[in-house]
Amino acid sequence: MNRTPRSLCAAAAVAFVLVGQAQAQLLNGDFSNGLTNWNPVGDASISSGAAFLTTAEAVLGLDDFPNPSFNVSGTSPLAANSGSGLEQSTGLVDGDANFGANPAFEGSGLSQTFSLLPAGLYQLSFTYNFFTNEVTAFDHAYVGINGTVYSFADTFDAIIASSPYNFETGPQNFIQVFTSTGPVTLSFGVADIASFDLTSAVLIDGITLTAIPEPSTYAALVGSLALGFVALRRRRAA
Repeated sequence: MNRTPRSLCAAAAVAFVLVGQAQAQLLNGDFSNGLTNWNPVGDASISSGAAFLTTAEAVLGLDDFPNPSFNVSGTSPLAANSGSGLEQSTGLVDGDANFGANPAFEGSGLSQTFSLLPAGLYQLSFTYNFFTNEVTAFDHAYVGINGTVYSFADTFDAIIASSPYNFETGPQNFIQVFTSTGPVTLSFGVADIASFDLTSAVLIDGITLTAIPEPSTYAALVGSLALGFVALRRRRAA
């Protein structure tokens, strides 16, 4: 089948889109199917169509006393730095939930392992809102990509008065570029740091992965578009 110059341009544009989407096999990144495809641990649930993780105990009065429990799932957080606890249950290692030199006591999380093809650079992005009742301890929320952990919000980022939590960050965006060579374990968590007594939580939504084309790919696509435009110009001139 012969292709007109316009169809060549369209094909190049489609190729660009396909490269951008790649074959990112993350499932249910918008949590439209609840926590399906995710491995939740501790106090993990769905709130307003997004994943919600807290450090609240399921037993009333163990934290935030004398306020009611902030637990949303009926399951208590997992102990951190404890062998089969928070970190190892989400594909990380003990100590990954710590905040600097401050140890994590407990927390909740979720994780998913999937394949990214082809190997190369990818961009992870998601939205979040971090909530806390803390005023001194550095409770924080973090994301792990194949064991590399990034803390994206903590107690002192939450400066907006809120309810029922005392403070929140408000909706924020997180973007991280990383290299994939195959299977990827993506982990999220929220952790109590240095104490158990006050609850923190994080709302996570809109998790997306986008391939970043190599410069040579950009050059090839631009070249294809240029050839298409030249052919179209010659056709009009004729």
